Amino acid sequence: MVLLLLRVALFVGDGLVWHGLVVTLGIVLLGFVVMRAPWPAESVAGPTTSTSERDVGTPIGDDDQTLAQ
Repeated sequence: MVLLLLRVALFVGDGLVWHGLVVTLGIVLLGFVVMRAPWPAESVAGPTTSTSERDVGTPIGDDDQTLAQ
């Protein structure tokens, strides 16, 4: 009878340990999802300016037209 109670106690205790580990791991993963890394959105999405807003320089072959004016 004592051996049976010991086996039941070990089985229940082992189940509680695994339950605690799963809950702890879930809380840690949830923390990572909620907190997110503090990098700016621009570094992930790229620059927000379009090509029309940037200075792209003089196109190749445009020098002849500039000299003619």
